[in-house]
Amino acid sequence: MCKKISLIIASLCLAAALFAQGNSDKSAEKVRIGFMPDPGALPLIVMDDVESIPFMSARERDTALAAGELDGISGDMVGLLHFEKNGTPLKILTLTECHFFITAHPDHVKDAVYRVGISENTVIEYLVDTLLAGKTVEKVAVPQVPVRLEMLRSGKLPMACLSDGLAWPLMADGFVNIVDQADTDLTPTILALSGKFIEENPRKVEELKKSWNGAVKKINADPDKYHDQLLDAIRLPEAQDFPMPLFKEITLPTQEYFDSVTAWYETKYAISLDITRDGAVIR
Repeated sequence: MCKKISLIIASLCLAAALFAQGNSDKSAEKVRIGFMPDPGALPLIVMDDVESIPFMSARERDTALAAGELDGISGDMVGLLHFEKNGTPLKILTLTECHFFITAHPDHVKDAVYRVGISENTVIEYLVDTLLAGKTVEKVAVPQVPVRLEMLRSGKLPMACLSDGLAWPLMADGFVNIVDQADTDLTPTILALSGKFIEENPRKVEELKKSWNGAVKKINADPDKYHDQLLDAIRLPEAQDFPMPLFKEITLPTQEYFDSVTAWYETKYAISLDITRDGAVIR
């Protein structure tokens, strides 16, 4: 009898140890974040507890998130509202650093009609509508970033809305910045986590905040050390003159910006969303 009890106790101890090991392994898993080639992803790449996964199409990134292959995305407010509309809510952890330009081929700087390559249903379309308000605009959907870039280079697209990492080498080659967000209060890009991940991992969310702030402090304290990683993130390994942004610790969008994007989205899709800024951010 004693031998049987000892075996049972040993089995229970082994099971408990395996369970604890499994939980430890699970807690050590990295948070999977999808990102596009923009400077705002650099803190994610520096963070030890994040697996940063690159994408060249916002549509492919968002499909991966919807399929549960990602825990969050470095994306934008428009994408967040799109997920809300489709019943897969996200919440904003912080704003990120990314600058967008509407860039023109040298032969089309003075075109009366602004024919602009965009990625539909993203912050790029919102920025084109906002920055070119009052102009005659024809939007051309080209979701794949490399394709949009090549079409602009070859003149097949007169203009395109591009992030700074993509617009920078073009402008060095004589392409023209028509307008950008520099003189506006627009804060286009965000780091957002899925509602499911937040619900199941409250401790990891808090750890992620600290990790983000820690990465930002490291980068800002010694930007030269991380410059090559930035160039890799934006796919410009040779652009040594590309400026390092000053990254911000956890920062949430203003009510004004949130309302602006929401109003644009509801008008575009002729819908009314049951969403508020307070409900869409992680406190």
